[in-house]
Amino acid sequence: MPDCEWTSDEQCKTTLFAIQRKTDLLVVLPTESSKSIIPMLAARVVNKTFVIIVPFISLLEDWECCLKLARLFYSMFKPRMHTFVNTPIILATTDMAVTPGFSEAIGHSFANYTFGGLVINEVHKVFVLREFRNCMRNIWHIQ
Repeated sequence: MPDCEWTSDEQCKTTLFAIQRKTDLLVVLPTESSKSIIPMLAARVVNKTFVIIVPFISLLEDWECCLKLARLFYSMFKPRMHTFVNTPIILATTDMAVTPGFSEAIGHSFANYTFGGLVINEVHKVFVLREFRNCMRNIWHIQ
């Protein structure tokens, strides 16, 4: 990816780490630093599914817009699903990510060697905002 124009050295390094998939990542970069490109590029390069959990409908809409602009196929994780659709990106709302079906889908993806990574968008808000506290009691069910 030498032709890429990175917004920062951190964005470049983090994207390379995501592609190598050797370690878990916690990405903390300023607003408007194009963090969303990290799983999008990684999904394309490694040909694996990256799952993005979003806590707000407005963020879900932002992700959908970005993915459409990038011409990257994606699907939504919906109730009663137990596997992921074969797309580079899966979008899931926080309440869907703590269901048994979501954990089962993660397990299937691991077993089929199609799992690339899990992104929890705006994770700090998920853990501190009152409206998410009940839902997030089950966050540890995500495998």
